[in-house]
Amino acid sequence: EDGQRSGHGYEVETHMTIHGQAQDHQALSAFVRALFDQNLIKDVNVQRTSRDESTGRRVVDFDLTVVLNSSPRES
Repeated sequence: EDGQRSGHGYEVETHMTIHGQAQDHQALSAFVRALFDQNLIKDVNVQRTSRDESTGRRVVDFDLTVVLNSSPRES
């Protein structure tokens, strides 16, 4: 058995996708910055944004990909 596998060397990345709406691009930017401030978040990528005015309100539809931090926690 390979001795280099004992207890470390394996890492799993957990991704999630967030589909949502923001008031405007400034609000979306503030949301992304707030996600980056969280210790559990490793990375945030804006995949898509578009303006939606079909409801009579001007909103920004968005899709984000979030990578969670998989570093082991200290007990």
